[in-house]
Amino acid sequence: MERAIILLCNFIINKKERRVSLMQNELRDKTNNYIMENGVKSKFICTLLGIDISFFSRWRKGHKHLNDEHYQALNDYLLSKGY
Repeated sequence: MERAIILLCNFIINKKERRVSLMQNELRDKTNNYIMENGVKSKFICTLLGIDISFFSRWRKGHKHLNDEHYQALNDYLLSKGY
């Protein structure tokens, strides 16, 4: 019984992590497309969001995750630009 509860908890946690990763990947793709198509500098976006440029670079490559606040700010910015 205890093992079943642990497995269920792990399944729920993994499902949530996959959903967060999918959301991060979608935003990452939108951001990379926006930067490529419009020639916007990463440094401009970092300044806008208050993110370290090296952290942003690692996020764009898929090595890091944005926190909720930065995720929402970047998503709002891209939505305002039509992405």
